Amino acid sequence: MNSFTLGSARLAADSGATVIGVTSYAKSALAEVSTHTLMAGAEFHAWNDELPIGNIVQMLILSALHAAVTGNSPEVVEARSAVFEEVLHSIVEDNQ
Repeated sequence: MNSFTLGSARLAADSGATVIGVTSYAKSALAEVSTHTLMAGAEFHAWNDELPIGNIVQMLILSALHAAVTGNSPEVVEARSAVFEEVLHSIVEDNQ
C-alpha cells in the first residue's frame, strides 16, 4: 500500500516481469498490478490492535518462498542454520 512497493511492482510488470504480490487485501492496488497474488493476512478485531499478526503471516510466506527458490545448496543450509541459531539465542532465549 506504499508508493515504493507499488511503483516497483508497476515497473517490473511494465518490463514484462512476473510479479508475485503478497497482500492482505484481494482488491488492493498491488493485487491489480501482480501477475499472481498471494493472500496472507490476519483478521483484525479492532483498528487499535497493536499485534502485527498480518505482518508475521506475510513474513512466513515470504520466508517459505525464499526457501523454495534457494533450494538446499550447502551455502544456503549453512546460512539458514546460522540465522536459526541467532534467532534462538538472541531473540527467543533473551525474552524468556
